[in-house]
Amino acid sequence: MMRNLLMESSRHRWFWVAVFTLCYLFVAWEIWLWVRHDALENIAGDNRHQLNLYVQNLQGELGKYEFLPELFASDTRLIEQLLHPADQQGTEAMNRYLETVNQVIHASDTYLMDKEGLTIAASNWHSDRPFVGRNFSYRPYFQEAMRGRLGRYFALGSTSGKRGYYFAYPVRSNGEILGTVVVKVDLAALESHWRSHSGDVIVSDPDGIIFITTRPKWRYRSLAPLLPEQQQRVAESRRYGGQPILPL
Repeated sequence: MMRNLLMESSRHRWFWVAVFTLCYLFVAWEIWLWVRHDALENIAGDNRHQLNLYVQNLQGELGKYEFLPELFASDTRLIEQLLHPADQQGTEAMNRYLETVNQVIHASDTYLMDKEGLTIAASNWHSDRPFVGRNFSYRPYFQEAMRGRLGRYFALGSTSGKRGYYFAYPVRSNGEILGTVVVKVDLAALESHWRSHSGDVIVSDPDGIIFITTRPKWRYRSLAPLLPEQQQRVAESRRYGGQPILPL
């Protein structure tokens, strides 16, 4: 009988040991899940905060230039130049004026286009590859400005070969759109600044093509394979020149 009691007591003891062990494991598992969830929430929160900083940084940089084309469009000198594009002396003066303006605002390029998309004056008039005499009517920023709205567009310069963000605004006289004034912004310095921080950052266009990134090898790669209509749109706008667009 004593032996039976000892066996019964042993079974009860092991039963409670098993129960306590399971409870301990359950509590430990719950604690681990909570700690993991809390850690992930903190990481996600930090990432959201960092992302917001990048967005604000980009918006702030572009915001410094966004209003300038509209301001320049009211300049009577630009209006006169568009009304009298054959005036050689006026063209030379306009080139020098845009060069000075471009230096003051620290833009990449500033130029004036007639309603056909022909550049009649530009800040880089004396460079090896000036915009003067070149037609950019195929660019969406020009087309948008000719519809009477602020045009904005990111592209690889077809003449300079340099990336830039373009702002364009219609120049009017008595309600008629005579042409557009364009300000091109170089974002290479901003990208370089981002690269000095930890983490990977990408900015893509509406077609999912990466044009700003802290990893140079990702530049001009698409987030997904491009559809035929996307390929056609990119080709027609010459957005990235002859750059092959491959999926990331």
